[in-house]
Amino acid sequence: MLFLICILFLLFLAHVFLPLFFPKKEIPIRIEHFPVTETADPDSKVKAYSANKPIYRGKPKVELFRFDPNTLDKEGWQRLGLSSKQAQVIINYRNKGGRFYKNEDLKKIYSLHEEKLQEILPYAEIAELEKSDFVAAKPNFERKEFAKKRNRVVEINSSDSLAFMELHGIGPAFSRRIVRFREALGGFVKVEQIAEVYGLPEETFQNILPYLSIDTSLVKRLEINHVNQSDLGKHPYVKYKRAQTIINYRKQHGAFKSMADLRKVLSLDEDFFRKIELYLDFR
Repeated sequence: MLFLICILFLLFLAHVFLPLFFPKKEIPIRIEHFPVTETADPDSKVKAYSANKPIYRGKPKVELFRFDPNTLDKEGWQRLGLSSKQAQVIINYRNKGGRFYKNEDLKKIYSLHEEKLQEILPYAEIAELEKSDFVAAKPNFERKEFAKKRNRVVEINSSDSLAFMELHGIGPAFSRRIVRFREALGGFVKVEQIAEVYGLPEETFQNILPYLSIDTSLVKRLEINHVNQSDLGKHPYVKYKRAQTIINYRKQHGAFKSMADLRKVLSLDEDFFRKIELYLDFR
């Protein structure tokens, strides 16, 4: 004990007196100023400023203005904050003869998030459509050829891959993808979900849309208060990370009684709630 006390005492003395004999050296710092530089790309979001100013990374500016969804071009949709892909979906829909008759018809565009819809709907102003506007952009012979191939409507929650192959533009690969996606979901709750099938062109979806029907009673719902993390994570709209978050919250706070309880999980967003709501069973 005396030996250890002596060592501690010596260490204490070293801590006190060593800085007197070996003072810390100051490291000189020189700040050089550089001129403001900008990237050559006009679409770049990042500008480099001088060293004495912070770097600012901003989001693309969203411009809200009055617009007619039946005439607005792709650049106009992007000015409203839509991505290039979302804008092209709307253009393709119109090119196939699709029209918006009231503001709420924008909800037909399944790729638009609810938050973005609520933001732009107040600015939509639809002019009265002329009779000529109801005519599809493509020649009639294409629709006649399509009609010859189809002689019945396909119910998307019960049909097999052979039934889907009867649709114009749907071959063996797409028919298998539709069935696999349906099985992973537990069934379709909206016809528009067919557009989410991997690789399916928007033009093909718009062509087959009039020949699709849906029976939502065939949908297999998730028992949110009993399902385990592994099975919940297999759902395409949930995935592993969200499943882990939901199961952990359920363990801490008890069973979910309704969507209002699930919305208390703050890390989940509104787009997720919109997609998953019709798949949940709270019993």
